[in-house]
Amino acid sequence: MRRRSSYTYESEEGNYILSVSDLMSGLLFIFIITLVFFVIKYKSINKSLASRDQIRTEILHTVDEKIQDMNIEKNLDVYVDTKNGIITLRDKKDKMFFRSGMAQPEENGIMAIESLSDIFAGILPCYTSQADLCQLEMLPPLEERTLESVYIEGHTDIVPVGPACKYEDNWDLSANRAIKTYQILTKKNSILEDLTNQSGQKIFSVAGYAGTRSLSSGDSPKERALDRRIDFRLVMSPPDKLSSEIEQQFQAR
Repeated sequence: MRRRSSYTYESEEGNYILSVSDLMSGLLFIFIITLVFFVIKYKSINKSLASRDQIRTEILHTVDEKIQDMNIEKNLDVYVDTKNGIITLRDKKDKMFFRSGMAQPEENGIMAIESLSDIFAGILPCYTSQADLCQLEMLPPLEERTLESVYIEGHTDIVPVGPACKYEDNWDLSANRAIKTYQILTKKNSILEDLTNQSGQKIFSVAGYAGTRSLSSGDSPKERALDRRIDFRLVMSPPDKLSSEIEQQFQAR
């Protein structure tokens, strides 16, 4: 009887070890499948993001070509940063963009913004929901109409506003420079005001950074003048799947 009991115990122990082994193998299999799924998904999203960066680069190259054709740089210096998606307007030698403490651009600045408005009006609709307003020779495919936002960013130098300035501080001043730029832009071409992304939201908005994103040390009047500038920052929409997942996460909270 003892031998039989010992055999039964050993048999049950063996079955237990076998069951645990099967369970661990199953969990490992599930883990591997899950890992492969996320790797494939990551590569897909990363590829889509890279594609959108390429589209933004193409937009900026087209804008830059138009800038050269229209000779906007006779009024202001214009820098097109394709890597970060930024178009910068700032002083050109003896031609001032903004006077210290002022939100209204100088006349040559207004002309530069109006010229850029004409360029935007012909190109940006091609990458939004208003592609019927596109003025390019070839309309981009539907999947490339992925412009999410254009931020008009105002900047000041690092010197605090004086008591005679009508703006509270450099934050207020930089925001108003962006607002004035937006008003000039949309007054010249009202269609820019109505451009929307694929979610039906307006693409243009304004932001003010005061002197927090200075391009220089600000030690001289010339350097401080260069910091009184406007940036246009182009942002592309995220991949549809990624955007949908983010929206679901917010709804779940």
